[in-house]
Amino acid sequence: STAATLSRIKQRFDLSPVQTEYIGASTSLGAILGLLIIVAFGGTRCSRKTLLLTDSIAYVTGFVLVGVATNYTVFVAGRTILGIAHGVSTMIVPVYVGEISPKEYRGLFITFNTAALNLGLPLGFGLAMGLDSYVDISRWLFIISGALSLAFASLVARFVPNSPRDLVYHGRLEKAQEVIKKLSYPDTLTQDEMVQEINALVKVFEENKKARFKDLFTAGNAKAL
Repeated sequence: STAATLSRIKQRFDLSPVQTEYIGASTSLGAILGLLIIVAFGGTRCSRKTLLLTDSIAYVTGFVLVGVATNYTVFVAGRTILGIAHGVSTMIVPVYVGEISPKEYRGLFITFNTAALNLGLPLGFGLAMGLDSYVDISRWLFIISGALSLAFASLVARFVPNSPRDLVYHGRLEKAQEVIKKLSYPDTLTQDEMVQEINALVKVFEENKKARFKDLFTAGNAKAL
């Protein structure tokens, strides 16, 4: 949506051509950094739920900074933080949705996430173009959006569980069984079935520990690459 308002942003901050280009690139650069953060920390050190909540706070921070920015530096900082948050959510949300979804509906739920992203893009462009002439309104819109996002995330966090896969990875097997039971409702699993689910996840993690990055380039994987 920045493309629709870039000329007004350029006038507002009296930007040079290089600064104008970086305004547009800052979100993409932040997204790359967000993906690197997930690769480095997302699969081992933090739970999915913790990452999602932290990501929500990053989104709110970015929105507020963009909304209150009175100079180029603050504006770019806000957009970069939004990019980082977007990179993290692009990576972690589909994974989390897939891990908590019933097998028979997993593809459908992940598709909903992708569809929402693609629907949000044209809506964002339309909103930006519609509010282009109302600078003060658009600034407050960013701030209000950030506040509402934080309130919604705080409310939902009380009801959203960690994924069973994530809990098993961190050794919280009893909690993983509770979550599996909750997610399988109304088709409640028997104790034996839940144990089988847990054991299957444990087996996957044990096999993954044996995998190494250089294994991607072995003869068996050459065709897929």
